[in-house]
Amino acid sequence: MNKRILVLFGGISIILLIIGIVIGNQTAKVDLNQQKISAENLQKEISQLKDQKKDLSTSTSKLNDVNKQITDAEAKLDDLNKQNQDVLDLVKDKDDLKKEYDKAASQLSDIKKQLSKAKSDLNSTNDQVEKASGTLQQAKGEPKTLSAGNYVVGSDLPAGRYKAVPVGDGSNFFVRDPGGSAYVNTILGSDGEASYTFECSNGDTIETESSVKLIPVK
Repeated sequence: MNKRILVLFGGISIILLIIGIVIGNQTAKVDLNQQKISAENLQKEISQLKDQKKDLSTSTSKLNDVNKQITDAEAKLDDLNKQNQDVLDLVKDKDDLKKEYDKAASQLSDIKKQLSKAKSDLNSTNDQVEKASGTLQQAKGEPKTLSAGNYVVGSDLPAGRYKAVPVGDGSNFFVRDPGGSAYVNTILGSDGEASYTFECSNGDTIETESSVKLIPVK
């Protein structure tokens, strides 16, 4: 009886051992398959990460290129702004110089007018003084009669001091300096002066609208 029980327990033990081995093998296979699946998933993730890294590297390179283009564009913009400022400064300087030139030209014109007026006043004063004192003397040289027209002192007649006397009814009589300013502007004849004494220099111009006689005087 005891031997049968022992044999029975021994058989059961063997069966349990076999069942355990089978179950262990099945569990090991399941674990191995799961590990295999996990490894494949991990490999896929690694591959995806590598692709993402590659894309990121390409994007970074593009970003660096864009940043460089932006930097170059900003540098060009700075250069253009500087050139623009230089042009603005030049235009401002030019405008300032033009204003100074116009101011100087205006002052020069005023000075010429004042000089012409002073010269005319001096000639008129000298003529009046000499007429009053009777000291007006004819200088050497023949009187010169000018027909209506324009004449250049130094070419058409010598520079010097003259007494202008109308021939006939007379007319307007002008003497201008080389700049064109009239320092003698009078009317000779019945509607104006019987005579007018003036002094002219080379380059001056004489304009008369009718014949006039110029008598050299001292």
